[in-house]
Amino acid sequence: MININIDKPQIPAGAGFTHLSTSWQISLTRDFNGALLSESIEDEVNLLEYRIANRLETNQIVFARVKIHFSNDTETNWSRIISISEQQKGFKLSNTIVVTPKLRLDQSVYDVTIEDVVVYGDDMVLYAGSGEHKYTDWKIEDTIGKVIWERLKDAENLTSIRLPSDILDDDKFYIVKAAYITDTNTSSNYGRMAMSTGAQPLQNISF
Repeated sequence: MININIDKPQIPAGAGFTHLSTSWQISLTRDFNGALLSESIEDEVNLLEYRIANRLETNQIVFARVKIHFSNDTETNWSRIISISEQQKGFKLSNTIVVTPKLRLDQSVYDVTIEDVVVYGDDMVLYAGSGEHKYTDWKIEDTIGKVIWERLKDAENLTSIRLPSDILDDDKFYIVKAAYITDTNTSSNYGRMAMSTGAQPLQNISF
């Protein structure tokens, strides 16, 4: 049996969320494409340590990665992939990982028109490592995932942006997405928010 360990999350004081669960995956191949030896998804018991019950064969190498889930419905990217053998029995998650931003519409959205819609994201939070918030990637997609507007590596609109009204139609659903990028070129997963223009005023739909 092999134990895998990760460091305790570096959550800033007053951040308002906790480490809720951890997803673990151990694969026979580096691409994690269906050849899983073991996994535990959103595990609320094994937060910092996971035991691989399968005994490895002599000179066998497997690959492991983890993802951290937080109590505010955000999560990290999958960690960098680490190779594990009977001789090298574990790894530490030490690379910089940015927590997925949580998006929302302006609280006063019910008093505005489609031309004045502003989307807000949380301040950037790091799970591990170091870095400062340098850019944000913003996207709007339709319900089938087609990108209808984007601003990539936006250095001016880091945590909020006014949506372009000329590309939004009435009575439509849209997905607004944002990812944070550090000055060390590490990015978060895309935070997502569903928005409907099918009612007046606009509605923010969580999912």
